[in-house]
Amino acid sequence: MILELTGFNIDVVNGERYAYLQADIEVLVDTYYSEPMFVPAACEARVLLADDDTADYSLAAEQMELAEDVNDWSYSDPTPNF
Repeated sequence: MILELTGFNIDVVNGERYAYLQADIEVLVDTYYSEPMFVPAACEARVLLADDDTADYSLAAEQMELAEDVNDWSYSDPTPNF
């Protein structure tokens, strides 16, 4: 679950448009001493945009909708502190 969208940029790489998203995500962590719990983690993702019309993504609601569709988030910090 996305807690907060902290960054959104549109980049052009090799002629294709990508959305670069940064967000705080709830991550399920399995612990040895207690029940599994959700903790926040800073994550990022890059999404290939299907169309050239990027005006819709100037709206926060459209950015969040795109972020909610992302399945493959990467940790911004390679060693998150859980």
